[in-house]
Amino acid sequence: KINKIVKKVGQKLRKNITEYDEEIISKWVEKMDYDFDIIEIALRKTSKLASPNLEFTNKILEEWFSHQLKTVADITAYELDKSAKYHAGQNSGNDKQSFTERKPSNVGNFQQREYSPEYLEQMIEDFTKESKS
Repeated sequence: KINKIVKKVGQKLRKNITEYDEEIISKWVEKMDYDFDIIEIALRKTSKLASPNLEFTNKILEEWFSHQLKTVADITAYELDKSAKYHAGQNSGNDKQSFTERKPSNVGNFQQREYSPEYLEQMIEDFTKESKS
């Protein structure tokens, strides 16, 4: 069973499977008790990466295993719920009111300097002297 799944994973990723990869895949099958249908769902999620690898797939399967997800239906429901929560968090960040509540405004948090007319006239005289020379 493990050899068949190793071969299928290699075909899906179009890569030669090493001994280390075989150890990871055998963990998915023996320890986590996942069949190829579930492993394939995780492999599909790695297709978004520039270079898909088994480490990313392993992290996905470990997450599902830690949440005791054993069937395709459970995993699909979990991923949909996770996606909905992520998008809900993204949309709430776009709300202007919540943004202003999170970040204090810098307007008016400093004391304005005041210059006397004599000081300003002296600056203008110094500037004109420098520009003539």
